[in-house]
Amino acid sequence: MTPEFTEAHSNQLFNSPWLGQVHEKTGYIFKYHASEENLSCCILITDLINVWTEVLESKQLARRGRQCVTNSPPHNGSHDKEISWREQLLSSVSVLHSAEVIKDAQFRVEESQYSDLEISIENNELSWRWDVISAGRMSPQLLFTHLTLPLMTLVSVTNAVEEPIKDIPIENLTKVVDAHARTTKVSPGRQIVTTTTKPLLSTILLRSTQIINGQKSLASLSPIASGPSSTAKPVSSPKRRSDQSAGVPLPKEDSGSNAARFLSEDETDEEESSPKKFHKLKKSEAAGNSSTHSRILSSPSPPSSKRLPTNVVDEEEEQAHEETRLAEIRRIKQGENNTETKTKSSGVFKPPTKKRRF
Repeated sequence: MTPEFTEAHSNQLFNSPWLGQVHEKTGYIFKYHASEENLSCCILITDLINVWTEVLESKQLARRGRQCVTNSPPHNGSHDKEISWREQLLSSVSVLHSAEVIKDAQFRVEESQYSDLEISIENNELSWRWDVISAGRMSPQLLFTHLTLPLMTLVSVTNAVEEPIKDIPIENLTKVVDAHARTTKVSPGRQIVTTTTKPLLSTILLRSTQIINGQKSLASLSPIASGPSSTAKPVSSPKRRSDQSAGVPLPKEDSGSNAARFLSEDETDEEESSPKKFHKLKKSEAAGNSSTHSRILSSPSPPSSKRLPTNVVDEEEEQAHEETRLAEIRRIKQGENNTETKTKSSGVFKPPTKKRRF
């Protein structure tokens, strides 16, 4: 079983420099660490999108060495010879992964049936293979701690000095690097924001991004922060439109609704005053007349349809409603007078009233 890459291995890689190679136009950078104490080694490799790792402990190192090195001794030898051979193998692997040797070595990346990726590194002395697997959830954190924050410090240092880095004495440059690295350690968020938002660095990043991604319109480099774009239009809050301006038809008053109400009341009175119901009329004549007058005179204004806003009320229409109401009152009064006249002149037989016995 392949050992798992842990935070402890990541901490060991803090002491290893980044190495790099190109395969089919894709750049790969990687870190390598070897432990002579327990005869183990590990690697972290990335294309800045994915991260892969592998850990080889002493037994896995010996097994991989016998697969890659043709003149390896048999594994059934003495223990001392086996340990001595593993030490020589680890030393050879470490030399192959040094900065001076790796740049001239052959570097290949291929798909593997036993892992996520197969990395082959070969020179005249040694041919080595890594069967790396994805770092999974650790990938963002590994990139952030091993690459992103150091790059932010590098940009901060180059922006702080006034002359090219190669012309600065090593002692002075070391002091500048240490100071900015401590700032990154104490406040990494502030360092990232400061580095990427300074006007000159921000426009450099912007123009570089545009060129790399094939944009035609390129931003100009400027050490001064620019204001908002002149083409931007101010955002105005939408205004509420009135019913008239919105084109919504206003509700109309039904001028005949009030008249219909009074007509229905008058028709009821006429039906009640027919000869067949004369005795009912005479019985309630006194109470009916007074109630009719009080009902008409004390009745509130006829209900209108949905009340309109005060600024759109038609005064002439209200006046017409009031005139209609008064006309109906006069007509009802006149109808009651005519009913009384007809009753007196009709000669209808009046039933005798019975005397109440006590």
